Amino acid sequence: MGLSQTPQALVPAAFTSGSMTLLSTTTLSGSSTTISGINQTYQDLLIIVDSVSCTDASNFRLDINGAQVNALGSSGTSNSTGMNMATNNFIRLTGNQVNLRAADTTNVFSLRIQNYATSTTGKTWFGNGYFFNASDAYEALNYGGGTAVDTAITSLKFYPTAGTMSAGTVFIYGVK
Repeated sequence: MGLSQTPQALVPAAFTSGSMTLLSTTTLSGSSTTISGINQTYQDLLIIVDSVSCTDASNFRLDINGAQVNALGSSGTSNSTGMNMATNNFIRLTGNQVNLRAADTTNVFSLRIQNYATSTTGKTWFGNGYFFNASDAYEALNYGGGTAVDTAITSLKFYPTAGTMSAGTVFIYGVK
């Protein structure tokens, strides 16, 4: 049996338009890096953290709007350890109690924050990552979460729990 419609005709109209635009490229360094003044004209943010390296084995975190966010819930799965972040006030990009291997640049994370610019509803996110942990084993993980806080996201703060960031780049894309 063949298709009576072209493949494009099978895609709902809501998925046939849209775009993704690179908004910023930022090098990670020091004890923290804050990216502020995030463009507010897109639906979602796609954040790619590439080749992050820290001087010490440490957990790698993200704060929204430069401060820890109350009412934050996050959970996920990892190939080697369970991950439950439901009581944290920040996003652990490396999972629960798992540290990046010091001075390694094979670490990469992605995170999509939905409806980041709205000030009328909470935010949800989902993402994944791949990194080597402090025990020299790889971690592949998927996670998601959200917050009831209805403030628009205008800045993101990346930081390790120990030492400093010695390499890495954050790419932020606006998604329509």
